[in-house]
Amino acid sequence: MDRNGFERMYDFYEDLAADYLRKARQQIPAYETLFQMADCLLDRELSTFAEVLVVGGGGGQEICSIGLDKDWRMTVVDPSEQMCLAAKARAEEAGIAGRCEIRAEAVSDLPDAEVFDAATCILVMHFLSKERQADLLDAISRRLKPGALLVAAHLVARDDPDEHRWMMEFWSDTLVRLGEDPERVAKQIQDLEHEVTMLREDEFLELCEAAGLEYQARISQTLHFTQWALRKAE
Repeated sequence: MDRNGFERMYDFYEDLAADYLRKARQQIPAYETLFQMADCLLDRELSTFAEVLVVGGGGGQEICSIGLDKDWRMTVVDPSEQMCLAAKARAEEAGIAGRCEIRAEAVSDLPDAEVFDAATCILVMHFLSKERQADLLDAISRRLKPGALLVAAHLVARDDPDEHRWMMEFWSDTLVRLGEDPERVAKQIQDLEHEVTMLREDEFLELCEAAGLEYQARISQTLHFTQWALRKAE
């Protein structure tokens, strides 16, 4: 576990940081759609100017795909310096570095007085234990204005163990059909079951409720990747 409480099940500090975007696009069906939906959700909620908290946004996908036609200030918080460097490089290459501040720290490091109009937390939660997910949700909630939207997306377990196992096998077969090496996929799927925390939907929503975040809607679900709109309680 790093000093910010993020569990280093995957090493976002070395090679994976440099190669994260390529691997994510290869292995996550509808990867781009998660960010398109986040953009649409926030566009419905926010005015032309807004302060948006991007949790775990190192790599830069959020700042390069959300609110590009708006005067939104994006504060990216990621404990991995390497991921933050990747985000800065993408922002500079796209000519949008001026719209964002990228901080190599945890959400809990932000001043309590710093509040945001909305937040995103995309493909982060499953890298944390259940306890750390609860801590992160609480830290995000405390930095959102009442009624503010949180767009979250991550891996979620199916309620029925047989369905969950079948879906994991289907995901594996899908990756192979898309061109991934079968042996590598088999190892990745096997490792995944031990290296990430896939809560059931009801378990995750219980953590949200405890953190003062209300369920608005489930926006999308592709295989185990599920996206929600959550709202800070008034």
